[in-house]
Amino acid sequence: MNYRKRTRSTVPAPPESESGYGKPPEHSRFAPGKSGNPAGRPRGSRNLSVLTDKELDRIVTANIDGKPVRLQLRSLIVQKLALDAAKGNASARRTILQLEAQKAMAEEQAAAIATSAEPVSGPADEAILQRYRQELFEEFQRHLTASSDPGTDDKD
Repeated sequence: MNYRKRTRSTVPAPPESESGYGKPPEHSRFAPGKSGNPAGRPRGSRNLSVLTDKELDRIVTANIDGKPVRLQLRSLIVQKLALDAAKGNASARRTILQLEAQKAMAEEQAAAIATSAEPVSGPADEAILQRYRQELFEEFQRHLTASSDPGTDDKD
């Protein structure tokens, strides 16, 4: 068999701006101020939640008891829902009861979180913290006495 001896070719040194993983060649990099996804979501566009909140917070004028009243659309919807439920509309009653149940559940969860907070530390932890505070205090005292004596150097 005829084996050829392998030789290494001399590769010129890489240029100043090296390319590799996370460093694409300069000619293919995005230009400053240009996006990698020009057809993507436009800046400042809003999602459904933001749009809904903005619309429900809008002030509208409604006639209540024959008088024009300016209200948030959100409160106007709740008033109408409550009136319909009072008039016997089963769907409105169901919706009002569901909203009340959700509100009660959220309040219970908030109360449970507030009252179930475990103690931050126990007696063993308090002893460790007390020792640590004492060590810090002693180190501070050493530093103060060393800084008040100009002839001594503090090498701690």
